[in-house]
Amino acid sequence: MEEHSVVEPVRNLVHGKATYYEAVCKQIDSVKREIVCSFKSEDGSSDGDSFKLPYDILVMGVGSETNTFGIKGVQEHCFFFKTIEDANKLRKRISECFERAALPNMSDQERQKLLSFVICGGGPTGIEVAAEIHDLVFEDLKEHYPELMKY
Repeated sequence: MEEHSVVEPVRNLVHGKATYYEAVCKQIDSVKREIVCSFKSEDGSSDGDSFKLPYDILVMGVGSETNTFGIKGVQEHCFFFKTIEDANKLRKRISECFERAALPNMSDQERQKLLSFVICGGGPTGIEVAAEIHDLVFEDLKEHYPELMKY
C-alpha cells in the first residue's frame, strides 16, 4: 500500500480554497445554518471551549471511527486502515506472506492459505483496500513472485 492510498492531508487538498478546522461537531443548527464545534484531543475528549461556524453547504464526512460491527476476532486479528502506519503494517504483512509462500518447503495448501486475504467491510475503505491489494499483488509482487500468481 502506498501512503497516498491511506491519507491525503486535508489541509493540502483545501489550501487556498477553504478553511479547515480539525474539530468535533457538537451541534447542527440547520435553521441558523451554523454548527457548534470543539477541539478533540488525542485521548478522545473534547475541551469545553466551543465555537460556532456558519455554513453555506454542510458536508459531513463519516467513518473516522473504526467499527468492527461486533464481529468476533476482528479487533484482535485484523489490520485496520486509517493511518499511514496502518498501510505500512499491511504492506509489510502481505510481503511477509509472499516471502513465506515462496519457500520451497511450503505445500500448495499452505501457499493458498498464506496468499488468501479477507477484507471485512464493503464500504468505501474496504473497496479501496481490495483495489490496493489487487494492484500490489498483480502490478508489484507479480514481477518478484511469478510462480505464486496461480494461488
